[in-house]
Amino acid sequence: MKNVSLGVQRVEAIIFLVILSPLANSWQRISPSWDDTFFLHNGLCLARSFWEANLNAIDICMSQIAKSPIMAVLLIPAGPIGGRIEGLSVAPFVLSLAIATLILVLHHFLRLAKVPYIAILLAASFAITTSSMRSSGAPFMVDGLLAIVVACTIAFVFVEYENAALSPAQSMKRGMIWAFLITIGMLSKTTYAVIALLVAPIAIWISILRSGLNMTVIKLFSLMVFSIPLVIVLIRYGDIYLAHAKNSSFGPLSSFYNDGLSPFRFILDSSAQNWSLWVGILLLLIFVVARGLERERAITGLLVALVILVYFVISSTSPNKDPRFFWLVWVTLPFCAACSIAPQRNSPLSMGSSPAIQFLCALLIAIPAVGRLDLEKFRTSVAALASLPENATATAYLATDSAHFNIETLLLAQQLEWKKYSQLQIRTVVYDVVSEKSPQKSLERLASADYVLGQFPVPGDAPDWANRYASVFEQSLRASDKVTKELSADSSIHIFAKQAP
Repeated sequence: MKNVSLGVQRVEAIIFLVILSPLANSWQRISPSWDDTFFLHNGLCLARSFWEANLNAIDICMSQIAKSPIMAVLLIPAGPIGGRIEGLSVAPFVLSLAIATLILVLHHFLRLAKVPYIAILLAASFAITTSSMRSSGAPFMVDGLLAIVVACTIAFVFVEYENAALSPAQSMKRGMIWAFLITIGMLSKTTYAVIALLVAPIAIWISILRSGLNMTVIKLFSLMVFSIPLVIVLIRYGDIYLAHAKNSSFGPLSSFYNDGLSPFRFILDSSAQNWSLWVGILLLLIFVVARGLERERAITGLLVALVILVYFVISSTSPNKDPRFFWLVWVTLPFCAACSIAPQRNSPLSMGSSPAIQFLCALLIAIPAVGRLDLEKFRTSVAALASLPENATATAYLATDSAHFNIETLLLAQQLEWKKYSQLQIRTVVYDVVSEKSPQKSLERLASADYVLGQFPVPGDAPDWANRYASVFEQSLRASDKVTKELSADSSIHIFAKQAP
C-alpha cells in the first residue's frame, strides 16, 4: 500500500492536471461568439502593433479593449498574421496552455501548503464533476483562467501559513508571486478585485502571524514594486474596464441578459444543481475533523471560503447571471476545504515528476486547441469587406446583428486586411437600443453612412433585442437612393452604397 501511495505521489501533478484539463481544453469545436470575436480582433490589433513596435498603435489598441485585456495578448506569439485567417487558431492554443500551466502552479502551491495529496485529487475531482463545470466545454473565454488564478490565490494564502518567510530574499520572492497573481487576475477580469480586496487582510494577518511584521512589510514593498506594470495599465485604461464591468453587470446592458430570477432563487437553484459539490466538500470537512482540527488553519480555511461565498452572493444580485461568472465558485470552494486539513509535517515533501515533464504534459493537453476554432463563419465578413473599395476614407454601418455577421466579425475582417481597409470607419446601430436612442436617430446615422451592411432577412437565431428595428431599417434603406447589391458569397448579406456624385 505504501508503494502504491508513493507511486501516486510521483505522478500526482500529472493526474491533477488531467483531472482539471476540461478547464483548459475540450474536443468540442468553438463556434466564435460575439465576445470571442471581440477578443480575436483586438488581439490582431495588439499583435500587429506589437510586432511593428508602434507604441502609439499599442495604446490605441489597448484603449479599445473594454474587457479581459489579457485575452488580447494571446495572438502575439503568432507573429504578424496579416490576412492569414488560419493564424487565429493560435489564440485558443495559447489560452489552453496558459490554463494548463496555471493548473500545475496551483498543484505546486497546494503541495507547498502541505495539503495531503489525496485531498488535492479529491478536491479537483469534486470541482470538475459538478453540473456547472461538466457542461462548461472550455470555451474561448477568460473565465477558466480566472477560476484557476483565484484558486491559486487561495492556495498561496496557505503557502504563507505553512512556510514562514524568514529572510528578506524569501519575502521579496513572495511579494513577486503575489504581484503575479494579482496582475493575471486583474487583467483577466476586474471582478478579481473583489477577491483580492477580501483576501488581502487574511493574507496579511497570516503573514504577520507566521513570518513576522518586518518580513510582511518587505513582502508588501515587493508586491508594490512588481505591480507597477499593472498599476500603469489600470491608470491608463482602468476607467474603460470599470465602465464596461459596471454596464454589463449592473448597467443597461445587463438587463438584456436578465433571467428574471431573484438573487435568493438563483442561489438556491444553482446550489441545488451543483449538489455533488456540497457532498464533496462535506467529505473533505470530515477529513478535516478526522485529522484533528488545527485552529488557525481551520479559521483561515473558513475565512477564504467566506470570501468566495461573498463573491457568489454579490454576483447573484446582477441581472446578468451567466453560468461562466460562477465557475470560480465551484472550482475554488473544494480547495478551501482541502487546504483546511492539518498536514503531517514530519512526512517528506515530494513534488513528483520534474517541471519539464509536467510542462510537456500541459503542452500535449493544449495542442489540440489549435484546431478547435471554427473559422468558416468569418469568411462571410471577409468577403463583405472585400466588396468595398480599398484604401477609401469612408464610413460603413451595420444595420443587423447575427452570430456569423456582426460588428465584431467585420472588425475582425478589417484587422485581417488592415493595409487595405485601415481608413474605413466601421460602426453599428444595433446597440442604439441599449443607450435608448430612438429608431429615428439610428436611421439618421444610416442615411449619413457611405455604406450600410445588413443581413435580410435576419436569421431566426439572431438576438431579438439587437434586431428590434431591423425591418424598419431595411424598409428605409430599400426606399432610399442608395445602390443595393447582394453578396455573392451569401445572398442574405445586402450592401447599400451611396450613389457616386
